[in-house]
Amino acid sequence: MIKISEKSELIVEDRRILYEEVKNNIEQYASFLKIKKGDRVCIYFYNRPEWIYSFFAVWEKGGIPVPVDFMLTPEEFAYIIDDATPSYIITSQEKKEDTEKAVSLSQHKPEVLRFEEIKKSKEKYKKHNSDIEDTAVILYTSGTTGKPKGVMLSYKNLISNIEGLEETAIASHRDSTIAILPFHHSYPLMVCMLYPLYIGAKISFISTISAEEILKNLQKNRISVLVGVPRLYELFHRKIVEQINKNLVAKALFKFSKKINNQKISKLLFKKVHHAFGGNIRYFVSGGAKLDIDVAKDLWALGFTVIEGYGLTETSPIVSFNPPDKIKLGSVGKPIKGVQVRIEDGEILIKGNNVMKGYWKKPDETKKVIKDGWFYTGDLGYVDDEGYLYITGRKKEIIVLPSGKNINPEELENRIKKASEIVKEVAVTYKDGKLTAVIHPDFKKVEEEGIINLYETLKWEVIDRVNQTLPDYKRISNFITVKEELPKTRLGKIRRFMLDRFINQIPEEREIKEPENEEYRILKEYLHTVSKRKIYPDSHIEIDLGLDSLDKVELLAFIETTLECLYHRV
Repeated sequence: MIKISEKSELIVEDRRILYEEVKNNIEQYASFLKIKKGDRVCIYFYNRPEWIYSFFAVWEKGGIPVPVDFMLTPEEFAYIIDDATPSYIITSQEKKEDTEKAVSLSQHKPEVLRFEEIKKSKEKYKKHNSDIEDTAVILYTSGTTGKPKGVMLSYKNLISNIEGLEETAIASHRDSTIAILPFHHSYPLMVCMLYPLYIGAKISFISTISAEEILKNLQKNRISVLVGVPRLYELFHRKIVEQINKNLVAKALFKFSKKINNQKISKLLFKKVHHAFGGNIRYFVSGGAKLDIDVAKDLWALGFTVIEGYGLTETSPIVSFNPPDKIKLGSVGKPIKGVQVRIEDGEILIKGNNVMKGYWKKPDETKKVIKDGWFYTGDLGYVDDEGYLYITGRKKEIIVLPSGKNINPEELENRIKKASEIVKEVAVTYKDGKLTAVIHPDFKKVEEEGIINLYETLKWEVIDRVNQTLPDYKRISNFITVKEELPKTRLGKIRRFMLDRFINQIPEEREIKEPENEEYRILKEYLHTVSKRKIYPDSHIEIDLGLDSLDKVELLAFIETTLECLYHRV
């Protein structure tokens, strides 16, 4: 079992919980659990010290913790209950109702235990000594493509990641971090919980996930290593750049800072920004998804050291990490100690002690991804001459057109997001023969800019402009706007299989005055025949009607011949 350093410290508001109290609480929780070796125990509530006590208490008794996303619906949780068949569910008073509903929907009926009711049992227990090959935890994948699978990680897997992180010297017992990301995911479980506890660093907890609460905690608890996902850094980046653009002097300094590429000078130039982040930040650590290179460069120009890594739940999770003393922005770094990386037909393959034991109760699924000891990640990428790994996309997400051409949706999504600040989120998919963008606008920004016709603004100022920079086969031929946020995993990855519910929405009919001349009538009939869509005078031939390059050539030929006949007749 992974040990907790005696220097460890948990911080909740103004309260500091030292090692001795952490240890006593773990023992108290363990004495309350009536489980045997290999029994599963679900942990279903948000990050707080009691989550750590529950997790380690299960280890004390030889059980297997099954962390569950506390944002799951009861129906989604019921699926995990039936799959993992836990003996207990440890939850909170706040999640009690959802837990009971999930159990009522499931076939398996575990005992539900609220951590608030755990008292020290008089019954003494013998601490279980686990074998390094034993399953240490079962983590359910977030399910970007469908039903989640339980990933079995052994103690050996987890220890290999800890040793790899130690080798990077990213942190020590003198550092402190915030538990922003939920522990049920492998990335924060390792980087925000297990590793800090192992090296004796401080872990600070926050009551609500908001930019204001995070900044307040950074200042109050002198946080030195901030661990986040790209969405968090994109939020910080947007707010900072907005303020810089309001000030001509700051704008000029930012431009100068980008040019000189000297972090010491940048920190001095943007001292106020660093002060807002508490003034003690050594590293911004990003993982869980690909960080936009422009965001990374801008944060670097502000004097922040941005370290990006890469991994998957199935690899415990870390595969690679940028060496703090030799960072390459845009890269996810070099493989950590004991990990091998190979590229086969563009796909990233991983081998090492970090590769999972397999999927829980799914041996056939395991065989599909682990072959001859190599884990087939499904991610696409390459390794440069210095051994740095770069991620270029996700194999399953690549859109293959009928022409045989491949399209990486992330490339198009990044272009659309960068085209305007009114685009908050976007996902590109291929539906009914059309490249379709699903856009969730930033309605606050729309209001600030006084935009009245949002659809027309997006069509002409965003999509049309982006399309002009792309070859015909990559152009967006349809887009829709949605009021709600796009379906994502907790770390911000788009759940693409859930996009159909937006795309299948029937577009609203519009009342619009149409020209009464013969030319318009003829053209309207032709375009309706070709596109099978409702035609309006302001219809965009690519975006609204989905005409491709061949259609446009035929349209021009039709106009030329038809109008010539029409004018001759006149």
